[in-house]
Amino acid sequence: MSKAALRWFDRQHVEDGTLSNVLQELSRHHFEGQPLFPSQRGIAERIKLSPRAVWSSLKLLEHFGLIGRAPRFQQGKGRTSDAFTLTTERDFTITRAAVRGARRQMRPPSHIVRAPLAQCAKENQLSNTTGLSHERNEGSSDTLRGQAIDAATPWPGFAVIAGGRN
Repeated sequence: MSKAALRWFDRQHVEDGTLSNVLQELSRHHFEGQPLFPSQRGIAERIKLSPRAVWSSLKLLEHFGLIGRAPRFQQGKGRTSDAFTLTTERDFTITRAAVRGARRQMRPPSHIVRAPLAQCAKENQLSNTTGLSHERNEGSSDTLRGQAIDAATPWPGFAVIAGGRN
């Protein structure tokens, strides 16, 4: 544990309690010059939040530039916990209004549909990004129609499709 990181955390002004709790937990495990490797589930258990709330908070902290984040992989095992770094070189203030604005900015526009990548890949919709059309099986009349825009989205496991649902 780095006492300097905890002193840095104490100087920060974060009006959102969830963001503050996640940042404090990261500060507790910070060692100067070394990345952190806590799992989102582990953070959630220690601060009594859902893993989804931790994921959302980490996205916001990254958006504000307070943490750096890099995915890690183990050979033969796949994805493991991300490597985090704290930006302890500067102090900051995060207001509730800034958090609301960032959440709005990260949300997709209403005319955009997020389609599961597995569904898109199964239908070969991402290999050819023109003329996307998918009818759900199992008797559902729900149809995705439009054009696949991007498989690299802020929503892991989803592709962005313009055109919406019919």
